[in-house]
Amino acid sequence: MKKSIIRLFTLSSILLSGFTYSQVGINTATPQATLDIVGAGNTAATKSMRISNSDNTETVTVTDQGRVGIGRTAPAGQFHVATTAANGIISERANTVATAPSYISLRNNRSTDPAVDGAVVANDVLGVITFAGNTGSGYAGDALSSNSNIQVIAAQNFTPTAQGSNMLFYTVANGSASNVVRMRISSEGLVGIGRTPTTNRLEVNGEASKTTAGAFIANSDARLKKDIQTISGEEALNKLTKLEGVTYYWNDDKTGIDRPKEKQIGFIAQNIQQVFPDKVTTDKEGYLQTAYGDYDAIFVESLKKINDRITLLTGLIEKLEKENTELKNKEKKNKEKK
Repeated sequence: MKKSIIRLFTLSSILLSGFTYSQVGINTATPQATLDIVGAGNTAATKSMRISNSDNTETVTVTDQGRVGIGRTAPAGQFHVATTAANGIISERANTVATAPSYISLRNNRSTDPAVDGAVVANDVLGVITFAGNTGSGYAGDALSSNSNIQVIAAQNFTPTAQGSNMLFYTVANGSASNVVRMRISSEGLVGIGRTPTTNRLEVNGEASKTTAGAFIANSDARLKKDIQTISGEEALNKLTKLEGVTYYWNDDKTGIDRPKEKQIGFIAQNIQQVFPDKVTTDKEGYLQTAYGDYDAIFVESLKKINDRITLLTGLIEKLEKENTELKNKEKKNKEKK
């Protein structure tokens, strides 16, 4: 009976508050919203609101610190969802505009007060998506340094018209509890695997392979080209004779790239630059680079020129051999007549 009276009094207070203020306040006589709840404390242990289902299982929790838990009565973050169901968090938007999708935004404000604007500076982490697994003793380690994650880093000091950023992909190796950056996408769209890209669209530190043999394919259709000129075989051969094939070992203690330790076969860019200056470029660190495959056309025309010379010499040799045979036969007949 006593509980019923208390419930009736509470409901009456709410109704009277609603009539008086046109708003409902719980633990406050001056509600500032349609429903204004003031919690009993300001710690993670105290709660401003909780919702339970018909089995009296708490399903939604709002702590006095402003943390929201769905399926978690003591949320560990500002928004914590825990479930055994086979569904995740869904953001769905109904819209007929192609450029109006649903989205999740991670934002960083370099300020101690979220209501005060503070411009981020270069190398600030703008946002992180982490992937963690339970160790059997909970979730161990730091989200930024121990878990596989995707991070976006400010590439410059932010202004309304300058907001460059880089994207980093981290994984944790087997037998380790520390993550390492494996791939980077620069603000210029350069991709680096195992290294920071500086110059080329794709830069790989170490070996790279494909699932099938053969080189990477690119368009070579004549309909996509103009001013097509056949390379002079004589000129190509003269240039090739100026190239120097060498063996060498890498001695790179400057770029940070993991170079092969075994003996290598190839060219030196400075030598190529003397022969084909337009085929050698300089990367952003000041080192020369070239694409070996670009010289295939030179090799082909050189081989054709060599083949022409061989054909010509073969014809001359055959002619000389024929003339020599005829001379020998003539001398033999003259001797027989004598």
